[in-house]
Amino acid sequence: MTPATQWTKRSGWVWITLAMLLGGVLWPTAAKAQGEQTPIKTRAVAQQTTVAAGGQVVIAVEIDLGEVFHAWPEKGVKLPFDDETLIRTSVGLAPTDQPYIRMDGVQYPATKLGKVPDPTGAVDAFNQPKKVDAPLYSGKAVSYVRLWVLPNAPAGPLTATIALTYQACDDSMCFAPEDVELPVQLTIVAAGAAASGGTPAGPGTGDLFAKFDAGAWSATAPPAATTPTAPGGAGSVGQAGAASAGGPAQGVKLFNIDFGRNIFVIFLIAAVGGMVLNLTPCVLPVIPLKIMSLTSHAKSRSHGIVLGLWMAAGVVAFWVAIGTPMAVVSSRLDPSQYLFGTWWVAMGIGLLVGVMGLGIMGLFNINLPQSVYLIETKADSPMGSFFYGVMAAVLGLPCFGFVAGGLLAAASTLPPMSIMAIFVGLGSGMAAPYLVLSAWPHLLKFIPRTGPASDLVKQVMGLLLLAAAAFFVSASIKTLLKEFPYLAGSMEWWAVGFFVAIAGVWMAVRTFQITRKPAFRVVFAILAVAMTAGIYLFAHETLVKDRATYVARQEAFKGMDVANGEVPAGVWLEYSPELFAAVQKAGRPIFLDFTADWCITCKALKAAILDTEPLATHFKQCGVVLMEVDCTVRRSPGSKKLAELGRTGVPTWAVFANGSDKPHFLPVDRPTSGTVLAELEAAGVRCLDDKASASSSGQR
Repeated sequence: MTPATQWTKRSGWVWITLAMLLGGVLWPTAAKAQGEQTPIKTRAVAQQTTVAAGGQVVIAVEIDLGEVFHAWPEKGVKLPFDDETLIRTSVGLAPTDQPYIRMDGVQYPATKLGKVPDPTGAVDAFNQPKKVDAPLYSGKAVSYVRLWVLPNAPAGPLTATIALTYQACDDSMCFAPEDVELPVQLTIVAAGAAASGGTPAGPGTGDLFAKFDAGAWSATAPPAATTPTAPGGAGSVGQAGAASAGGPAQGVKLFNIDFGRNIFVIFLIAAVGGMVLNLTPCVLPVIPLKIMSLTSHAKSRSHGIVLGLWMAAGVVAFWVAIGTPMAVVSSRLDPSQYLFGTWWVAMGIGLLVGVMGLGIMGLFNINLPQSVYLIETKADSPMGSFFYGVMAAVLGLPCFGFVAGGLLAAASTLPPMSIMAIFVGLGSGMAAPYLVLSAWPHLLKFIPRTGPASDLVKQVMGLLLLAAAAFFVSASIKTLLKEFPYLAGSMEWWAVGFFVAIAGVWMAVRTFQITRKPAFRVVFAILAVAMTAGIYLFAHETLVKDRATYVARQEAFKGMDVANGEVPAGVWLEYSPELFAAVQKAGRPIFLDFTADWCITCKALKAAILDTEPLATHFKQCGVVLMEVDCTVRRSPGSKKLAELGRTGVPTWAVFANGSDKPHFLPVDRPTSGTVLAELEAAGVRCLDDKASASSSGQR
């Protein structure tokens, strides 16, 4: 076996394992013909068709999954495995203009335990995926949507359009996700004109509303009337139920938390955060000392309050000095272009903020230079009290400086006024205790001491900083992948290598601290180097292979007339209708691999069968044009092509022989290289001699 063959087999198993571990639980194998459409029925029925303006109506949304299929539950239901890639069931108002309706909540159906393939990749004695129990929607799954009809809704007919998203799966395959809009016809009457309960929905509903729990919602007040305008205009009420004024609300977001548009609200939230900073171990013990020093210089209670005001102003000034440069910069340019447009800048910020988070959680201590602690200030005058407040804030930097650094990075893309509201609010919150205690010094006895509570505050702030670090690191990775697309194949190994390297360095450093014996130091140092080098070599080998494939693909296209179907054979190309038509017109054999991001089996089969020998060489020698058809999105060109062929599920493999308009579908239940070769032969794909093969494959 050649080294290339060994690498291919090993790489295939690595990809299969990664797909099973990281991808989720979708295990479609398309064990049967997929020519029929998804046999799922949906409907939406109102509990009463006549509703008074200002009243409520409950709409039942039913998914009839039959006895074979199941759907994944809504996002609030926890699954016993990683579920980030699953298409969860969701019900709500359609994102169309519905100015007289506001959604008040959804009651999803109860789940039932069902068997699904184990996503860890465990197999049984027959080499088939083992099954695990998971909460699922099955049979007739009914959700209930409660809607408000606004008080100013005009009398007459009104259509409420419900948006339903779900994905149906059975034991062998998953259909493409479905996005369904279900219109429900209502009749609106004047407030008080309709009897309680309105007009029943009519025959055929049976026990559709038997499981509706009216107590599932707390009582809410009717929404205020709004002035309807064109979609997106002022006053329209959409799915979120919030009226917009002068256009869609663009709230200020920080760390992906929406704080709205009100500067005063942003200030208040920041002020609360500033008061919390006083509980950190670097600040809390200083407060009584600063207040006692201030009051000792006060000639009267009013004089003490004045000195307290100046001291508080000093604390606020410190935070203003931190935030002003970022506000000035953001008003003249978009810092996000520099922060997120350069991957290593965003990565560096993310790692720095991450180190800050670990530091504030107590992994290591950061102290200011000794010269800072030697600076003397006296609170015996207004200006002295001002600098006294500045120094009080400066000396707390080892504890909350991490927060300031994280905020500078996160707030850099906000409007200048919002940035200043955040930092002035932080300063005001942190200064509040000094102002209050200068007026009522006897309250000092209520100041808590440092201990577990202050440590908890530090730990929570550290975790929040780690969340900010994750944001910047992930943004840098996205930018990096756009610059170097071939890195995608080895990115997970570089991530693993990063933490393995940290583990190795930590082990070596701690070994030198724990023992002085040369033998132990040498052994563990060598082990640390071996750990890091091993994962680096593996990741680098993967990177080299992926880069070579990428470069080969780019080189293969040079000098080719793609418009006339002249494309390289044996290289996976992205499907497009134009490319497919050009290659088909040129009379070239085409192999279509219909796949999706959420289809784990698609990725596993491609890695284990299509990308391995002898198929990889066979495709090239026979001049077969390989196209990967992405069906992740229902409205994508790939999904449209799949529907044109009369299929709905993935994975699906189809072969178009030289110039043929009729596809030949390959079975994907337990495929092998041998079965694929046989199916290619049956489809009419004939390999030519070497010279002709090279010509048909587009090589020059």
